[in-house]
Amino acid sequence: MNFKIKSSITHIDCHVDISEVPVIKEAQLVYVKGKGALTTRYHSERNYNSISRKYDEYQYYSQIMLNNIPLLQINSSGCPTCSSLLATGYGLEHTECEELTAIQNRMNTPFTSLKQSIDDITPILGLVDAGLYVIADAVCYPTDGNGKFFWDTSNVLSENPATAGVYLPDDDYRYIFGHPIYLYPTLSASCLHEKRVEYYIDKFTKEAEHPRAIVYNFSEFMNFIIDGHHKACAAFLLKKPLHCIVILPFTGMSYKEADKKSILDKLWFSSVTVNAKDVPKKHITLKEKRKEVPFSIQTGIVNNITWEEKYKTSSKSYPTRMEYAKFTALKLTYGKPIETVLIMECLNDITDEHQQKLEAILYYLKLQKDQRLKQTALLCAKKLPSGIVKKSAYQILADIKNDEDIEKLFIEYIVECEDPHDSVLPIVESYWDEEA
Repeated sequence: MNFKIKSSITHIDCHVDISEVPVIKEAQLVYVKGKGALTTRYHSERNYNSISRKYDEYQYYSQIMLNNIPLLQINSSGCPTCSSLLATGYGLEHTECEELTAIQNRMNTPFTSLKQSIDDITPILGLVDAGLYVIADAVCYPTDGNGKFFWDTSNVLSENPATAGVYLPDDDYRYIFGHPIYLYPTLSASCLHEKRVEYYIDKFTKEAEHPRAIVYNFSEFMNFIIDGHHKACAAFLLKKPLHCIVILPFTGMSYKEADKKSILDKLWFSSVTVNAKDVPKKHITLKEKRKEVPFSIQTGIVNNITWEEKYKTSSKSYPTRMEYAKFTALKLTYGKPIETVLIMECLNDITDEHQQKLEAILYYLKLQKDQRLKQTALLCAKKLPSGIVKKSAYQILADIKNDEDIEKLFIEYIVECEDPHDSVLPIVESYWDEEA
């Protein structure tokens, strides 16, 4: 296909540090001389509140555009730990994007290498604004990060927790941000073809190397899909992660002090970093000031069908944003087995750190439907001091009905508990509610 503007992509041979992002398997830095057809426009407002007679805080509105068609719409407060409001756009199918058609057959073949995938998506990369990008081979979860199927989202501005980083108020004050793991739709749901979903279910079941979807990281944990809505549906129905080629744009830079001078140290692409000294200076430019373009956000059209029940029942197979943050902070990689020796090490030495790990382990075992869940939760309930983790263990046990061991534990708790305001007591007492 003959495109009007030819893009230029330069592969930069340097180390890309993905150590903080366990869902990324491999990554490559590239410089793209794109034509800016896939871009973002911005508009900020500070409304006057007639009741308080004061101006409200600024609201930052943006629309991610492809060929002048909004793919999604955002209302952000500008606070990194505050969720943004998202609304769907006007449908990828209306963008008349020839480049998407050009790469579809290539992206339906089994994955061979990241380099080959970058070559395959060159037409898509040619659409973005000029600059540095990290292209990663990663796994994403076809949910919104809050336990809901990714395509069943709101057409009007609604809060999306996955657009904010997670601050964990533990002893280490850890902050988890910028992991490209959840998905947001850009294609109208009326374009869904179940036979296409079945086609990918068959491929994902039979082929060792899955064909990749293409997604773009735009806000903390959230990516929007450029190509791969049907692949994401297939992964969801199989209760598996979706293999993706993720485009990570440049998000900032950090400096270090040397000889009383501030020297450029790292380039940031969400939580992925590159040493600035390894990148040719001609490719490093300061982020341009956002250009204000007045516009209004209208109701989107993407979620325009009634979803079948099968697309509402599998989301519990994936970690929520908070669960994922806890796994990551404690170096527990979702998708990899947890060794029994680690569980016993934490149970045999009840430190604050081990209690935090046990909380994440309980979440993990529950998600994986691991056979060790009941026994681990029982041991946590018996051994741990009062607190959040003990309460979590009792809540997990309360969901396992008609179990003699759990009933015995719960009866003992009711008999021995002398505090009517005990936080675990309501959980224990509710165990028999459904049978009443």
